[in-house]
Amino acid sequence: MSIGKHHETIKVTINDEDVEQVEEFTYLGGVVTEDGRSSKDIKRRIGLASAAFGQLTKMWKSDISLKIKIRLYETLVVPVLMYGAECWTMRKAEEQKILVAEMNWLRRILGKTRRDRIRNEVIRKVTNQEETLVDKIRQRRLMWFGHVHRMENTRLPARALYGYVEGNRSKGRQRKTWMDNVREDLANRGLNMRAAIDKTRDRTEWRRIAKTSSSAQAVNGNNGNGKNGNGNMGHGNNGNGKNGNRK
Repeated sequence: MSIGKHHETIKVTINDEDVEQVEEFTYLGGVVTEDGRSSKDIKRRIGLASAAFGQLTKMWKSDISLKIKIRLYETLVVPVLMYGAECWTMRKAEEQKILVAEMNWLRRILGKTRRDRIRNEVIRKVTNQEETLVDKIRQRRLMWFGHVHRMENTRLPARALYGYVEGNRSKGRQRKTWMDNVREDLANRGLNMRAAIDKTRDRTEWRRIAKTSSSAQAVNGNNGNGKNGNGNMGHGNNGNGKNGNRK
């Protein structure tokens, strides 16, 4: 495989046998593609997490408490999606897909659909999931950033992060990189790169900074299904009663 913006045919021979050139392959649970994007890996992870969620349908429809259902969700579904997420380069489109999947799962846990017109922030409050999966991915990305910075410069992750690839840049807008995501995460926390690098040396302080959620307010209102709901969910005896009032 040759990784780059454009497909390049290469020939590798081992013991007089040609090695097959592929456009993508799965390594340690993650999809590596020749264009270097994370889109297919994210899509695959959403699919795997949805499959895990679907296998628990009987649990979601049962009369066990909401607290137990959420614990099952956080233990058996969320880790499937989040595997390797700290290394993803995410665009807004990928973030939106994750939020859509997350809101779909939370609504199904409550036995609700979009037709019930219940606001996303109400669903999150009832399920105690006000911190979105995108927030959690951003936190893990910053944790990994700090971990790599504390490594010796000779370690491969550190060399890959700051390595320089020779060649000419293509015309037009440049593709978003993982470091672009990191800079956005730092900006949301009021940090520049220089200040962040200094703070990564203190594990405890950096963990506190990384765990700070900066996007919950922005996504609770309208991310997750692309629209704002128009209803409200009351807190009945079963914790997920519906209030029929509409605006």
